Amino acid sequence: MVAVFVRTESNDFSHIQQQIEKCLPFLGKKEPKMYLEFFMSGDADERLGLSQLIEDIQSGMVTKVICTSSERISSDRVELNKFLQLVREKNIELIFAG
Repeated sequence: MVAVFVRTESNDFSHIQQQIEKCLPFLGKKEPKMYLEFFMSGDADERLGLSQLIEDIQSGMVTKVICTSSERISSDRVELNKFLQLVREKNIELIFAG
């Protein structure tokens, strides 16, 4: 499954739409599962969208992750490095479409 991860700190839907549009060219013909976080700081403690994405990666459901930039995943370097390590361990293709 292809995962598209989108996060915004604002309530402006156009920010979400812009991120999704940047990811679309990398989907191919596969239908993605969207992981969305609204009104969410990149260093927030409770990240439901990211937590679900990580669960799905660990369970083997995800083969590719598309996101506009690493900062959308996390602005905390330790958390970002953990995510990148998981992606490498599971041999997941990671695309930053920004």
